[in-house]
Amino acid sequence: MASKAKSKAKSADMKVRKKKWVDIVSPAFGDKSIGQTHVFETENALNKTLKINLMSLAGDPRKQSIDIHFKTDKQKGDTAVEATATGYVMQQPNLKKLVRRGKTKIQDSFKCMTSDNMPIIVKIFAITRKNVNNSISASIRSSIKMKLVNRIAKSKFESLLREIIEGKIQKDLKTEVSKIYPMRILEFNCVKLMNVKKGKFETPGEEKPLKKEEEEEDPEDEEVVEEPKEE
Repeated sequence: MASKAKSKAKSADMKVRKKKWVDIVSPAFGDKSIGQTHVFETENALNKTLKINLMSLAGDPRKQSIDIHFKTDKQKGDTAVEATATGYVMQQPNLKKLVRRGKTKIQDSFKCMTSDNMPIIVKIFAITRKNVNNSISASIRSSIKMKLVNRIAKSKFESLLREIIEGKIQKDLKTEVSKIYPMRILEFNCVKLMNVKKGKFETPGEEKPLKKEEEEEDPEDEEVVEEPKEE
């Protein structure tokens, strides 16, 4: 009897805490809601990564082959968190579709720093209108890298990403490089933030990604916490 009474007393001191839905909004897209996550506390939604297709963000079907990566880094009240854009990545199947016979494919990957000291990795993908020899291909690759490194060094990461999403940098580069040889396509495979560790560039550790809208869990899946007893 004593053990049952003690168990009931303990249950009375316990409180059931349910999970809640927290909106994820992006300042880079006018505080647009880009997803939701199911957590016990709003702060639990911080430091999470997710990727959203650019077509749904921009409302442009032509952007469906591009994903924008985000990381939640700021709480906004009790029901929302802000997510900062951290990368622009083109889906690999789309890159393969762009390659044609009788054209030369040019690729390059390098690391550099923005004007606000953000280390990034840049991967470019270009295709000429016709086949070219190795000398012209090397000249095009070198020109793209030099122009990009100089432009990135003068740009903040946020504005750089915005210009890439709008296609402005690709258009400017294509016009300049076409002076060496006419270009059919010039695009970014990837432009993404990196971490710096021990003097080297390193990609950030992968964190558990969030889906655009996570599946709702069983309502019986609740966390039980014990409230401190009053003295």
